[in-house]
Amino acid sequence: MDYPSIYKIGEKVIADFKTNGKLKNIYIRAIIFTNAKVRYSLFLANSNTTLHNVDSCFVEDVEKGQEDFIEFEMDNYS
Repeated sequence: MDYPSIYKIGEKVIADFKTNGKLKNIYIRAIIFTNAKVRYSLFLANSNTTLHNVDSCFVEDVEKGQEDFIEFEMDNYS
């Protein structure tokens, strides 16, 4: 089944909230779909923290050569 998300769970991305620079070493932990938007839960690997319900407009591709993927175990963190 295809879903309208650019990224997959476990994929490394950059979060750019436009205020304090870009956050790196971030992974997609969950994907949330609404009628009009795609939102993500982002796992911040450096601080072992998850940001929930992040609008897709703040998520960007990592630079070429920096791609990475981690496998999340099935969890119920929310």
